Amino acid sequence: MVTLGGAGFESDWRVIDVEQAANGELLFTLKPLFPFGILPPLTTADADIGGAYERVLDASLKYAPVPVVDVCREASFVVLVKQFGVAKDLGELIKKKIPSESVMISSSATIINRLHPRGKAAEQLKQSTAGRRFRPVIDEDAALAVRLFGFLLVELGFAAA
Repeated sequence: MVTLGGAGFESDWRVIDVEQAANGELLFTLKPLFPFGILPPLTTADADIGGAYERVLDASLKYAPVPVVDVCREASFVVLVKQFGVAKDLGELIKKKIPSESVMISSSATIINRLHPRGKAAEQLKQSTAGRRFRPVIDEDAALAVRLFGFLLVELGFAAA
């Protein structure tokens, strides 16, 4: 771990890689220990939720939009299963397990679930063949999926607002 900054403006980072540049200097790859507002701080010690949280955080800092949405979909499934019980997939969980009065939770999960197929070539071809406009996943979609995952964590009591 390394702390950067000073005089009340410190931030903690984890060194995740070190490599030597062509000029002989060391190049460090750092990962923030605090997600800088990307996700709310967890209030649970549940290992499954913590793992899902870490995967979303890692993806949001490293990956292109399609994999970020994919990771958010899987992480949302993990979090929702903890609250509402096991289901085959996120779509089934939304339809059969989330109570109808939990509109904000089901709506957030539905948006994440619907962003997922936009990154799949087969789905894009299917929709364009049917004459439907079906745009690919963009950065804003990935950011939305991450924010909605954070919203789910807060709504379900697994993270602080």
